[in-house]
Amino acid sequence: MSSVPPVEVFGYIGIIPTLLMFGLPLMAIRDAWRSPLPLQPPQVIDGMIGMFANCVVWLTYGSIVFNPIVIVCNLAGLIVSLIGITVYYTKTAGDQRRRQQLAIGLVGALVGVIVFIETVLVSYTYQVVVSGLIACAGSFVLFLTPLTVTYHAWRDKDVRALSLPSILGMLSSAGWWTIYGLAKPDYYIGIINLCGLLLTALSVITFFKYRHFKKRSEAEEDSSPTGIAPPTALTSVAPPGGASPPLGTTGSFSRHAQVPPPRSPGLTTAPVANGVPPVLATAASDDEPSAL
Repeated sequence: MSSVPPVEVFGYIGIIPTLLMFGLPLMAIRDAWRSPLPLQPPQVIDGMIGMFANCVVWLTYGSIVFNPIVIVCNLAGLIVSLIGITVYYTKTAGDQRRRQQLAIGLVGALVGVIVFIETVLVSYTYQVVVSGLIACAGSFVLFLTPLTVTYHAWRDKDVRALSLPSILGMLSSAGWWTIYGLAKPDYYIGIINLCGLLLTALSVITFFKYRHFKKRSEAEEDSSPTGIAPPTALTSVAPPGGASPPLGTTGSFSRHAQVPPPRSPGLTTAPVANGVPPVLATAASDDEPSAL
């Protein structure tokens, strides 16, 4: 009985986090199947379609190079994606279902053409190169997709849209497949997973950098239910040197500007003349000529 080559151990270890990642959507798929109401899950089914396409191209590559580890891993992902597509498709209706029909048809036709080219039109000498490059391109697109969520999380300092189990699973999977691909050597597997490792590391850094930021913001919002800071009370300071307070204040210097009282119609703001207040002076000017 031949022993397993040491390099293959890295591949078998890499299968574990990959299968766990493929299994993450199963709970959501089960809940969607049990739901009696129509669903509108465009992002979920788009992810399932992308997962299906990626698994097909990698399954084709694994079949060409006859790599059982790649075949088993992507066959499991292919089965999960087909189950998800079927469930979500049956649970949608109207325009959403027509959009899904178009997406499934286009992706299915594209994958069929790619597999036909790789296995029939291309000679065996170039099958490995063509299928490997196509598989790398598909994985690169999938690695780039979560960066949109990471960018918004970094910009808004809000990581609630990031799933820690998903990004840690992707980081572990990419790490083990990088080691396996570079040690085998299979540079199509190694290089693309190295890129995925670096891109996923950005999501992990973002999550741990801002994971406490939103908690502090929520605590501040809880302390102020309306989200508006309470008005600052007027605080008075004793006038320096015993000086008289300015007109319009209540015996002290206020840190806030005082609003003057509203003026009555017909009153002037002229200073007191000859000791007569402005109200009396205005009334006298209406009845008799003022004394010169």
